[in-house]
Parts: sequence; C-alpha cells; structure tokens
Amino acid sequence: MLAINEGNNAEDLRQIELWSSRAAAAVIAILPLEAEGDDSTIEITADAVGRAEGAKARIDVNRYERDRRNRAAALAIHGYRCKACDLDMSDRYGPIAAGLIEVHHTTPVSQLGADYIIDPNVDLMPLCPNCHSVTHRRSPPFSIAELRTMLSQT
Repeated sequence: MLAINEGNNAEDLRQIELWSSRAAAAVIAILPLEAEGDDSTIEITADAVGRAEGAKARIDVNRYERDRRNRAAALAIHGYRCKACDLDMSDRYGPIAAGLIEVHHTTPVSQLGADYIIDPNVDLMPLCPNCHSVTHRRSPPFSIAELRTMLSQT
C-alpha cells in the first residue's frame, strides 16, 4: 500500500505513475480505433474480442542503406554489451541471446547523406533492444548519456 497522503515520497509517486500508465494502456488496448455504426459512442463489454490483423497493405517508404561491415566493425570495437544499461543479452536470456544487440547510429542515417563515411568508433553504438527503442522515442533521438541519466534515476 502507498501512503499517498503522507508527504511527497518520490518512489511512491513513481509507482503511482507506473501503475496508472499501465492501467491506461490496458484500457486503450481494448478500445476500437474508430466508432462502429452511425453514432460515435464506444461501448466496452465483458465479451470484447480482438479484431483482425495482418491484412496486406502496400506502402512506399524511403530506405536508407546500411553496410553490414560497419555493424561488424562497431561490434568489434565496442563489443556486444549495451552502452546505456550495460546489459549483455546472453547474461539475461542465456546462450540463445548471445550476440543479440542493435547498433545505433548516433546521428540518424536520414541526416548523414549518401557520401558520409561512417566512423564505427564514434557513429555506431551497441544498444539493447529496449534502450534502442527508448532512444528513438523522440526526434532527435536521446543520446547515450541521456539514456544513462534516465537509468540512474530509476
């Protein structure tokens, strides 16, 4: 139980924020994106079922070329441990996750230009999938130092 009326405990407030965001996410996950029928009311019932997914859709996007040799060079330099949280995925998941790491471009590829030569020591950093996802939660992406600060505050 949280003593929410007794002072301003930062840990209690973080727990409230965590659980309220989880509850909100759970409610949003079961809501339809668009109202069905003529009226705009949305009704949630106990017998709610999932909706179809997986329909094929054709989309056009820009794809920025990456050279796998740059990834290999970055991993040879930095290793397979996340530069933000220090996680080696095989420590957490065992041998099945050995070598599982994402390589983050410290400057977004879309901003580099076709003639830019990557320096794997500076331009590429290994990040675990969670840290990499958090990095890209804003534009421009969070820096590795900002990620470390976030992690130190939890």
